[in-house]
Amino acid sequence: MSNFLIIYSSTDGHTKKICQRIKNLLTDGNLVELISLEDSKKIDLSNFEKIIIGASIRYGKYSKELYKFINLNKNILDPKKKMLFFQLMLLQENLKKAQLKPILILVNF
Repeated sequence: MSNFLIIYSSTDGHTKKICQRIKNLLTDGNLVELISLEDSKKIDLSNFEKIIIGASIRYGKYSKELYKFINLNKNILDPKKKMLFFQLMLLQENLKKAQLKPILILVNF
């Protein structure tokens, strides 16, 4: 059994939904806590074995708060098993359909 923390930084709610699905997949036999980046300031990260950070990209950039969080918690995050994923929304080639396709990119850091 592992102890996971999932932190999300979401602009329009898509990243939060993805993190909720990840939580549902990991919950079987694991302890999993899901919190927003804003609420992560109230929690002791050292209590978790594995940390997943989900972040949206807006106009080609992460939120400034995400950079601050990672820099402030670098000493705690460095020795942990961790994963960062970010979400891109791509417009379908056929603009008449105008559907967005989510693309997830996973990065171990």
